[in-house]
Amino acid sequence: MLAKGELTKDELNQMVREYVLQLIDDFDQKHAHGKYLNSDTINKELDDLEFIIVHYKEQFSERRHKEIMGRHVDWLLDDFGISLDKNTESYQMLCYETLKARITVLEADKRKLLADFKGTDKESILKDLGLLVNGQGSGASTTINDAVNKPSDSPLLTQVIDEYKKQKIQSKKWSETTVATNRNRIEAMIQFFGNRPVNQVTIDDTRSYAKVLELLPVGFSRLKEFKDISGLTTDGLKGNYEKTLDVTTRRKYLNMAKVVFQFAYENEYIDKNPVISGIIPPKKMKTRKLRKTFDMDDLRRIFNPDTYLKWSKDKPERFYIPLILMYTGCRVEEVASLYCKDIFKHEGIWCIDINDDNDRTVKNQNAIRTVPLHPVLVEQFKFPEYVERMKAQGSERVFPMLYKVSYKYSHEFVKRFSYYLRTTINFSDPKKVLHSFRHLVTDHLYKASVMESMIEELTGRAGHTETRRRYAKGYRVQTLYEECILKLNYEVDLRGLEVRE
Repeated sequence: MLAKGELTKDELNQMVREYVLQLIDDFDQKHAHGKYLNSDTINKELDDLEFIIVHYKEQFSERRHKEIMGRHVDWLLDDFGISLDKNTESYQMLCYETLKARITVLEADKRKLLADFKGTDKESILKDLGLLVNGQGSGASTTINDAVNKPSDSPLLTQVIDEYKKQKIQSKKWSETTVATNRNRIEAMIQFFGNRPVNQVTIDDTRSYAKVLELLPVGFSRLKEFKDISGLTTDGLKGNYEKTLDVTTRRKYLNMAKVVFQFAYENEYIDKNPVISGIIPPKKMKTRKLRKTFDMDDLRRIFNPDTYLKWSKDKPERFYIPLILMYTGCRVEEVASLYCKDIFKHEGIWCIDINDDNDRTVKNQNAIRTVPLHPVLVEQFKFPEYVERMKAQGSERVFPMLYKVSYKYSHEFVKRFSYYLRTTINFSDPKKVLHSFRHLVTDHLYKASVMESMIEELTGRAGHTETRRRYAKGYRVQTLYEECILKLNYEVDLRGLEVRE
């Protein structure tokens, strides 16, 4: 038997190629005589295959290729008459490549049992593994380290991420809030994969990332010992923490990686996205905790002059914002961030222009709209006159006393209103919040038999169907005013609030 210090690249490829051909022949011979024609036996074999594939993938992601494939590699070396020290890099690489090949062949076997023969022939499998003797796929990685550290013209991971973020921000699909929300997810990805050429991140790397995320403790990004997660392994984390990241959090981290690598793929920096769908855990099914709408008794308590005027004294934002929400269905951030120029008169009707000018973002494209103002706001509470006073004082914004916290003008106001509900007027239902005004408007209009497409345009919601999303927008201000705004007549006496100047 020939003793070897290390295998050449061609020798390693030849041995793995032979191993693959043996596996394919074994399966084909097993099924050549129609042994498995019964659906029950086919289903049983499919179940067994699925179990084995999952098991091998787990071993592969945890880099246990030597443990699980050592025996197979010893047989393979013996067939080739080669003696190889198990501590050599070539032996490690042979275990790595044969395990990868075995998973690929098993997945092809599974497709064959399901009568899906596309890509299951020998040439396709060898090509998929980069083991064709002739053609572009003739070579395999020389060593695991070389696969990670080889020179590349591909941009670094951080460069791709910066390009992706820039595109999202310029297209206004990402706001400052979105950037801040994704910061930990991006940082974790860079730490784990390393700032290497993006085409060197493999499916195995992303599988390992997913496995590590399963074992990290809740809130790991805030813990000192996890400021850098590079080099973490499942062996080092397993069993250390009782409470680990839930499915929803892990999905967010992995989906962030998926969209970054998809961006790289679309820009032809990589040949395929290494974050395949099977790596991302399925979405957790849960019952959504819906906010409740306010009823008429709630409105009477909220706008009781004895409490409301005291709470809003010398604070115009507190006085006007809840009233505007109640008579327009706008989102609180849309109102809190208004500029004086956004209040204008169109065909004799006072309106609010909801837009993404200046330092604002919108929920979606449907959110950019014109909202007529209710006569109660114009005539009774003289909101346009208040805006004119703000202009005269040199203010660009309608509520200049509100400032951004966590990237939102409404942040502190929401907290103050919640405090008002819970303490001053003793609301006990946690599902009744500031957003309940928006539900109040939509529910009231539905009960008044207003067309859903009109409600969607007034409130800036996306339509349920593509046709509605594309074509329903465009009702004239006059129509929205007459069919929606004027039907917001609540059984609440607000005359006690008119004392406000």
